[in-house]
Amino acid sequence: MARDNELRPLWLEPLLDNNFYEHDCICEVHNQYCTFFCKMCKNKPLCESCWRVDAEAEHELHQFLQIFKVSEKASVRKADIESEVDVRKIQPYVINNHKVILLKPKGGNGGNPKCVICEGKIKDEFYDYCSVSCKIIGDTRQLDKVELAGKYNRRKRTPCRSPLL
Repeated sequence: MARDNELRPLWLEPLLDNNFYEHDCICEVHNQYCTFFCKMCKNKPLCESCWRVDAEAEHELHQFLQIFKVSEKASVRKADIESEVDVRKIQPYVINNHKVILLKPKGGNGGNPKCVICEGKIKDEFYDYCSVSCKIIGDTRQLDKVELAGKYNRRKRTPCRSPLL
């Protein structure tokens, strides 16, 4: 399981821990939702107004992710994270001609096809997961299965001592 964590970018877990588009993610200064996340600092997200000011000062040359709202859930552009995170099996959505993927499970009633982790409805049967969070859980489970299979599939050997001698 430690190997799986090493493969993920360091900013991914703090990104998923944030509650974008909820009451605790509103900028106190500008009264806007915080929709920009700095990959380098991995701190609290910024609102658009703070981002414009801080991008020139504190975050010069840093990479940001812009968070979008899809069906009341936070999402990111697929193109922004696919170079660092494997998003091939995650259901994308199209917003303003950009493919985006959800950060957390969409939820809702099941149906077919459905997410293999949270059993939320997926639009296309070619995808296994509804969000980045579900994909991480799925990858962790797959890695655990591989490690367990290696432990319990030992080859039997001939005994070293014979009971008749």
